[in-house]
Amino acid sequence: MSESDDFFQPDEGTKAKYEEGYRVLRLCTGALEGLCSITIREEVRMQSVEATIAFDPYDTNLVRAAYAMADEVDLWSPDSLDQVHGVLYSDSPGMRDDAYEQLKDLFDKCFMSNLPMSMLAAIAHNGILRVAPFEKGNGIIARIWYSELLGRSFDTFQYISPEAEFLRTRKEYESLVADPDDIKGFVDYSLDCDKEALSRLFGMLW
Repeated sequence: MSESDDFFQPDEGTKAKYEEGYRVLRLCTGALEGLCSITIREEVRMQSVEATIAFDPYDTNLVRAAYAMADEVDLWSPDSLDQVHGVLYSDSPGMRDDAYEQLKDLFDKCFMSNLPMSMLAAIAHNGILRVAPFEKGNGIIARIWYSELLGRSFDTFQYISPEAEFLRTRKEYESLVADPDDIKGFVDYSLDCDKEALSRLFGMLW
């Protein structure tokens, strides 16, 4: 593990959760091979949009536009965070000046880390909530970043909706995000969510 991983070091329990999820991920990857999956991905994106709207009231087209922009940007850039936020909150102030360096430090540590992306997505999610760079909308931005980081790390993750999984376990999710300093708690929770979503995907495919 590199020195850049000092901001989070998983214990044996967290590593075991990761291995369990990765086993299901491999099963799903095999099941998806040769499948025409564009329709599945569109359904998953719609689940993400609907879950996002359930957490906070937004216009559906606006949320879809925010996700579409997030698909194209550099996810390790605070500037990109600001751009996606601007799509959702075009009339509100942008990022606080003092938040930029904090986010840059967070993203630099994540980008240089040897940790699996499923853990880094959770760390980035909580980091955004801790920094709280915007007056409003930090929750939706954190969830978008979590989902996008997962989706870019491994194609199979594009066929699950973390947002929908968070909504299914909303009480636990909201309890954990109320204390974004509890990184281990959220990492363990998110690994369980990813595994459950992948298990459902595998069951659907077979």
